[in-house]
Amino acid sequence: MISTTKSAIELRNTMKLTEYISKECIASNLKSHDKIHAIKELTRLLQKREKIDDLDGVLERVLERESFESTGIGSGIAVPHARINTIESLVCGVGRKREGMEYRSIDGKPVHLIFLILYPPSDSYKYLYFISSLSRLVLNENLVERLMESPSSASMYKVLDQASESLMLNVPASAQASKSVSSADALKGMNSDLVLLIRLIRIENLRKAEKGAAVALDEKIQQVRSCISPRALAHYDRLKARVSQPVVAVEEEICMGCNLQLSSSFAQQLRDSHNVMTCPNCTRFLYVV
Repeated sequence: MISTTKSAIELRNTMKLTEYISKECIASNLKSHDKIHAIKELTRLLQKREKIDDLDGVLERVLERESFESTGIGSGIAVPHARINTIESLVCGVGRKREGMEYRSIDGKPVHLIFLILYPPSDSYKYLYFISSLSRLVLNENLVERLMESPSSASMYKVLDQASESLMLNVPASAQASKSVSSADALKGMNSDLVLLIRLIRIENLRKAEKGAAVALDEKIQQVRSCISPRALAHYDRLKARVSQPVVAVEEEICMGCNLQLSSSFAQQLRDSHNVMTCPNCTRFLYVV
């Protein structure tokens, strides 16, 4: 287990996603038409490639996790995941459905790319860094377009491998990442952080309600916090000190945190952008439903 923030950052910055994704575990043409069957199809693929043994047990864990909250993170991407006691290391299966499928995603749009992530309890940190890095990659429109246009599993793997390598080479220096910012505009570029912030809120709420082992939840809270960029985390902590909901939805162009009627141009930018955006009035983090 990682015991210091410094070592956690080092792990995040040196992780290459394709160390945990093989071309044999990429389904470039999913046959399934809905998320439950797609998850089953990818799980069977991982079993066929001898990445997992207990097919029924894994399926039960993943589908149980999916019933708790949808893992469709928006922009046509889904990341179903589960902690599995019977595997020794993190593994990821990738599926593509060119015509898309209904997934009850956060943005209500069909899903085209599914990344099924399984990890043992000992790899909890690694999972959080993996999904954080993956989010940064797949919310890049150019990368998604290349993945959708790739003719085969092998070519999809090549695209992911090149992008993963590029991500490692372009990690900002820690001194640069820790600079403080006061402007909401400075929070742009933190798309993966929004996913982690929403997850952090849910775990913190469970902790407040005392639903689960307190020590385990405290540890998980610290794990998630260590994966969020210092800028986003600082803004989140400032918001938490004065509001009960630091992350809120936008419905019909209205911020659900302060009831501000957003301008049509801002609302459109929010819908189109893959950057984290904040309300110009209350500065809460925003997402579109």
